[in-house]
Amino acid sequence: MSKRYSCASQHWNAVCDSMSLRAVKETCQPLLDQQHKEKDLTDDLTRLYGHLDIAEDGHLRYFGAPSYFNLPRRPQYQAAPEKNAEDSEEDEDEYHYISSGLDADLQSEVLELFWKWQNPWQYLIHKRMFCDALQKGVYDDYCTPLLLQCILSLGARYSDRIELRDFPDQPETAGNALTNQAKAILHMEVEHPTTSTVAALALLGLRVMSVNQEALGWTYVGMAVRIAYNLGLNHDCTDWVKQGKITEDEAEIRKITWWGRFLLDKLFVVALGRPGMIQQRDVTVAKPSLLQESEYQPWEYRGHNTHITIPASHSASNMQYMCTIFQMSAETLEEM
Repeated sequence: MSKRYSCASQHWNAVCDSMSLRAVKETCQPLLDQQHKEKDLTDDLTRLYGHLDIAEDGHLRYFGAPSYFNLPRRPQYQAAPEKNAEDSEEDEDEYHYISSGLDADLQSEVLELFWKWQNPWQYLIHKRMFCDALQKGVYDDYCTPLLLQCILSLGARYSDRIELRDFPDQPETAGNALTNQAKAILHMEVEHPTTSTVAALALLGLRVMSVNQEALGWTYVGMAVRIAYNLGLNHDCTDWVKQGKITEDEAEIRKITWWGRFLLDKLFVVALGRPGMIQQRDVTVAKPSLLQESEYQPWEYRGHNTHITIPASHSASNMQYMCTIFQMSAETLEEM
């Protein structure tokens, strides 16, 4: 009797367990299905890649995966009110025809000093693209009045010409007038920044740091980082070239500008003992290419009874190695 009762009891318990499991399953399955759907939706959203989009000023801007700008696939901004012809012509004259204030020969001399002494070791400017536009006498999105003034103001620091000084007997004032002009132009350009603006701000930061204006220099390089992120310069732009959003030359300019800015950020970490503003986890863009005109351009110096010629400047490879060193040591430097 007890054996039969035991078997019946076990059977009943098994039936109850089965019914309980079925009930639990029927109750929980909808919840599990809903959670699965929500997880799939979350995965879809988190897998969204950041992308370039056209901002209100007509320039490309980068919006990362968390940004709500990734959700709607329509123009993000209302078009700016149209200006009448008279206002447009006035603005055009005010911005595009600003002169450097130097005669042609002196400007060429200062530019040559910049290419010889500044750009080879702090590789921030795509020389060919900049000079091509300058020689045509037509400013474009890269060769802008702001970038020209910043290059000249920093190049003037290498010159002995008294025409570049506020006071002939004070060499530390060389390029001050050019710097003030650059600051004036910056107020207009910073409202519609481009890759050129990032390079200009980096150079302007170096220029004011050279005369011990540390706070202002730190501010300018910080602005350069913010704008660089805004433009997505830290991201690999190979797909954007394939999509026709930017050209190969523009992609190279982006690489040079970003890594030049990266190098400057790490140099400031060493010089000022402050944390860097660029995190390596945010960087996917490749380092600058070994362009023929930058990597293998002969470097030559003619001075008083001195003539030095180096077969190749190796500007691009020097930058690559320096950036790699700082990538390896950045964490240690910031913990010191």
